[in-house]
Amino acid sequence: MRNWLVVAVSLLGGFWLTPVSSALAGEWTQVSCTQPNGQPAPVEAASWQVPLIGGLKADTGATNACPSNGALTAFDSAAESETAYKGPLWVYTAPVGSKIAGGSLRVSLSAPHGQAYVATPEDSFTNAADVLVNCQYNEPCGSTGFTGTVEISHPGGTQLFARAMCVGVNPGETACAAYGSGSINAEVSVYAADVELTNESTPTGKDFSGSLLEAGASGTADLTFSAEDPSGPGVYRVTAMLDGTSVYHETPEANGGSCASIGKDSSGVAEFLHAQPCKQAVAVDIPLDTTKFSDGSHTLKVEVEDVAGNKSVVLDRKVSFSNHPPSTIPTSPSGGGSPGGSSTGDSTSSSAVVSLVTSLASTSIGPGSPLALRGPANGTNASDAAELTARWAQTSNTVLTSRYGMPERVTGRLTTSAGQPISGALIDVYATPGYEGAQARLSDAGLRTNPTGSWTLTLPRDVSSSALRFVYYSHVEDTVAAASATLDLNVHAGLAFDITPHIASVGRKIYFNGMLHGAPIPPGGKQLVLEASSGGEWVKFNTITTNAKGRFHASYRFKYPGPVTYHFRVVSPHEADFPFLDGSSNRVSVREH
Repeated sequence: MRNWLVVAVSLLGGFWLTPVSSALAGEWTQVSCTQPNGQPAPVEAASWQVPLIGGLKADTGATNACPSNGALTAFDSAAESETAYKGPLWVYTAPVGSKIAGGSLRVSLSAPHGQAYVATPEDSFTNAADVLVNCQYNEPCGSTGFTGTVEISHPGGTQLFARAMCVGVNPGETACAAYGSGSINAEVSVYAADVELTNESTPTGKDFSGSLLEAGASGTADLTFSAEDPSGPGVYRVTAMLDGTSVYHETPEANGGSCASIGKDSSGVAEFLHAQPCKQAVAVDIPLDTTKFSDGSHTLKVEVEDVAGNKSVVLDRKVSFSNHPPSTIPTSPSGGGSPGGSSTGDSTSSSAVVSLVTSLASTSIGPGSPLALRGPANGTNASDAAELTARWAQTSNTVLTSRYGMPERVTGRLTTSAGQPISGALIDVYATPGYEGAQARLSDAGLRTNPTGSWTLTLPRDVSSSALRFVYYSHVEDTVAAASATLDLNVHAGLAFDITPHIASVGRKIYFNGMLHGAPIPPGGKQLVLEASSGGEWVKFNTITTNAKGRFHASYRFKYPGPVTYHFRVVSPHEADFPFLDGSSNRVSVREH
């Protein structure tokens, strides 16, 4: 009971957390020195520099061994005496227009006679609001050193500093003693830097032209325009949607291979190897085979996305196609008219026949419709009386409840009513995300049945709660399904976070940094609940809001002395505008002295 009272008093009396801004800035990660797969990553001069500092000894300096799987190292020699509080450093500078939002550094520090530290946003070794990790001669790590991964827990700046220097042993000293040849005051190495960056650039589009914009476009028509990201990390993807269905989703300019993500970091933010991964202005050419769509009016939307995930709809307009002009059907004489004579009475006019054909084409097409309108058969043994099954691989129930990040699998079979397999058939998959007002969308993951009529679908790890509908059309031009099956998926929200440091004392701050996985994040961010425990039940002590990418940050300064160990977690309550069930994060413990 005492532990519960301790945490309750602390939380109610002094736990004030500052939520992150809900600005709609996008995020991306620049990877330097070492990639997640262990291969070397570029160390670009535009990002990493060693400032010139006068008066440093000849055997003191900074090196870059990253190309040979080493590190960015700053070291201060103790072979000779020198002025106190001087030493070399590496400085990382964010690209113009971007700010540091988080990330992590894999570092090594030692300081037998001096001090080594990494800081942001300012180059300060005395301010806890700047220091990420510190090692000095009069602390345990001075002699034993520190090696590990530290979170970049002070977002908002544009620079990171990794410095090694000598310090005066006694207060007020201005010089450092010499300790002999081969000795060092301090050394700091950065083996890998995954710096998450935030950028508020708004992608744009201009100079739209092409046959796709002409009335009655036919055949393969094209749309050309210029996509731009004026002050951002560059144009990454362009998506074109026709009546809500994606018809183009590509990176229009590879920029020599730089404009490609190498993966995602632990917070789910896309990683790139360069400060300017993609070009800020690219020419886009979108070809579209209009014969795959019905004649008449359609809605075309084009969206431009930059490296940071900032998106803009740059074109939203009507287009029209004309690929199937009415056939000319000759008038046939009827009622016994003689050759060479004029047709009279109840002869059928060509305009009436054309009207009939047009009417048929505009109605629903499927079982019972004229074969001329339905196109080729969909699969071997295609049948209007097909039977389609779909089931979850791990349960016979039609509803599956899962957790975020699980690659759930669906299996099924398509047969005739007599049990014959329908092979090589395309099955469309429609998914309706589980949030208020969501529309069903045709998935890009079209399925083909195998020779036994069976099929398998593995859902992506980031799938949200969804209603899934599997549809078989027996002919490729049908609009009415011959068979269908439905399943429902409920997914608990996925969260991950950490706190730095894990040991604190009264008057010191701890920093919360984390990620709510999944999309779409509600406008203005998703509300989260922070909870704590000291061994008893969980106590809600504050509500914070994510940014548009799901990231969240907070801090807390301890106001009451320990000793006590607190456990923290983050909870995402279910809300109608977020397509996930409630979910909770990992548990992080902090020891207060």
